[in-house]
Amino acid sequence: MIPTSALVFGSSGVLPFVLLTLLNFSNINFLIPNPMFAILAYGATILSFIGGIQWGIIIHKTKIDRNLWIELGTSIFPPLLGWSSLLASGLTGYIILICGFLFALFVDHKMANLNLIPTWYFRLRFFLTLMVVAVLIINLF
Repeated sequence: MIPTSALVFGSSGVLPFVLLTLLNFSNINFLIPNPMFAILAYGATILSFIGGIQWGIIIHKTKIDRNLWIELGTSIFPPLLGWSSLLASGLTGYIILICGFLFALFVDHKMANLNLIPTWYFRLRFFLTLMVVAVLIINLF
């Protein structure tokens, strides 16, 4: 079962994506001049946060071995993909951002299979990632 606090805080992290999408489709530009870019910027921030979580989980492992290079390397991809989405902007930026969230979910799945994260955490990340990717796809049209 997902702890209520994690569900509430995690779900509230999706709200800016939804609210910015509503602004984008309503054409109310006086609040935020460029909601499409604001979505990219928020997504890049969240990917950095996710990469930081992954880094923290990996360094918490007591065993240091050759795989540490790969494991730490994968944890820096989400922030790099988020940053790249800002540089690319537009349609390409959104595709990069979607790929970043899916890649981070893939890494979390691997961590779950290795029992590095609690089962509830992967379930939460799966749910939140589906919501975020759906909202990002909606903004593509």
